[in-house]
Amino acid sequence: ALLVAALVALTSAQVFNLDDIDEVRASSLAVHYVYYVGSGKDDVGTGDIGATLETQAAVVPDTRANMPAGTMELAKYSSCYIVVLPAKGFDDIFQAETFCDKLRDAKANLPGAAVFPVNGEGSGSQKVPLVKSGAYFLGVANCGHLSGFKLSGTASLKHTHGFLPAIDVNMVAFYGACLAVYSLICISWFCVLASYWEDTTEVHFAFMAVTVIAMLECLVWIVFYRLWNTGGADSQLLLAIGNFASTWKVVVLFRMAFSARFAPREGEEGFCEGEKPNIVLLVWWFAAFHFGFAQYYNASRNFGGHSLMFDALPAIIATALIFIWVMIRMATEVSTLAKINYDAQASLLRKSQAILMLATVGALIVTVVHMFDPTLGYDAESWAGHILVSGGFSQINFATALCLAMCVWFPTDELQASTYQVQSTSGAESMPIGAIFDDADLED
Repeated sequence: ALLVAALVALTSAQVFNLDDIDEVRASSLAVHYVYYVGSGKDDVGTGDIGATLETQAAVVPDTRANMPAGTMELAKYSSCYIVVLPAKGFDDIFQAETFCDKLRDAKANLPGAAVFPVNGEGSGSQKVPLVKSGAYFLGVANCGHLSGFKLSGTASLKHTHGFLPAIDVNMVAFYGACLAVYSLICISWFCVLASYWEDTTEVHFAFMAVTVIAMLECLVWIVFYRLWNTGGADSQLLLAIGNFASTWKVVVLFRMAFSARFAPREGEEGFCEGEKPNIVLLVWWFAAFHFGFAQYYNASRNFGGHSLMFDALPAIIATALIFIWVMIRMATEVSTLAKINYDAQASLLRKSQAILMLATVGALIVTVVHMFDPTLGYDAESWAGHILVSGGFSQINFATALCLAMCVWFPTDELQASTYQVQSTSGAESMPIGAIFDDADLED
């Protein structure tokens, strides 16, 4: 019987490295990758969509196998195929008893498929145009009984626009627009700080830092997708840097929320003191960083039945714990401020709580959408909203929360003065540190 396996290589490049595949088992069909072909427009039919599949491959002995196949055997072996099949209707096309018979006459039996026979002598460069948009499975079929060998070479898909998958073709333009928005926010906030320099606090400089991180994130993603489009391989270094920036900007905002305190008590740790918040935020960052990678690679291993639920669960739990902790801390602070008649500061924290609640709920909704991405369908028509799911919703949610927080924490004389207040242990109204006395007070 034909053995079906789904072996996932950790790559999302349109140039798939066949050397990453483990031993090709006898009588097996293994699916390794998903190509997204076409423009995703409804009018893309069965004509020339500007997509060409190219393979350069050979079968070689697998030295790690218990019984590696011989070179002479592989040179004559004619039962190994690289197969690219339309993902839609794959279950109907695939039948364990007859699939290998279909491969031998693929043109008649497998419409829309590309089949490349490969042996030990190498297949050379083989090119096949794909004429219909949609998702395609890249698989390796071994219809014989020989084992102990593996593949060497590449299988690449290139569109007229380059190597980017059809679902990601607009990502450069999207992050370019995001960079423009964050640049506008950064310039505007810089002008605010310059105009209200004497009223600025660490919070205002933190907002500037977050905006700069967001700009750098967008710039990294632009370079990442441009290099991928021209070279066919995604840069793992740029992927890590971009993912780091996208999560670290949230860490900075969470840290600011932990630090939002106006009336620290004597002999008590304030919000921003101690290592507990840092440890919790580090755990959250690691969980969110992992989920970012899982989400990125999910598109290329979308074989059906796979979800990101377990990848997202640690980040969801960590987000919920941080949210509850910060909200309780802020509520306690608001209560303290109300007792000493700091109404303006209490109102500011209440507004901050509302922003944090909206941003957290928005982030959880975006995470759920990521887990069950409806735009990774096998039909090209479903890809139109992928740009929103892959980055749009999260960027909109973050930028909105950032702008609202900037408006709430706009530099004022009242806010500047409140940062220097110390509450008296007797419960009496506190005296600002460094208070200025009039000359009349000195004369008295």
